[in-house]
Amino acid sequence: QEIPSLAGMKWAEDFGDRAFTRTHVSDYNGTDWERDILWMKGSCLIVVDTVALKREADYDVRCLWRTLGGVELNDEGLRVQQEGVFFRICNADDSVKTLETEHSRIADQPAYGAYPHADDPIRILKQRKELHGKPGEVVRYFNLMVAGEASDVDLWRIQRISEDAVRVTAPDGPFVFG
Repeated sequence: QEIPSLAGMKWAEDFGDRAFTRTHVSDYNGTDWERDILWMKGSCLIVVDTVALKREADYDVRCLWRTLGGVELNDEGLRVQQEGVFFRICNADDSVKTLETEHSRIADQPAYGAYPHADDPIRILKQRKELHGKPGEVVRYFNLMVAGEASDVDLWRIQRISEDAVRVTAPDGPFVFG
């Protein structure tokens, strides 16, 4: 089945120092996919992807993140560097993580045109879960994203504490989301 070109917006709300969104893609390859984003302005994003399985089948569920710059995948997640600024994606689920390279789709053309902070190639963090699923089962991906100085981004941690909640350890103290 072809990937839908648009996702639907279920809700979005701005609370000043925080904002929330929920988007969805319904009935795609036997699943309903929702993405919740918590933006804690000035500090981090937490992205929770919830994939509800609609039929009994073998599933190969993937969550992909594309980036440019110097990348390193380790036990703590993906670390990206662009002109002295660092970005991390920390993951709190049991998905298999791999790092792949995507080359420009147009020969001799940079994928992001005149992006001034990093060059090609595009690097893809692939988070993958393979399973035999049944209707009503849910697959979740929990990702924490932070940017800034290397010493700042390395202080952040995310830990899954239940099926649908995570504990985030931030430089100014821990909090729970879910």
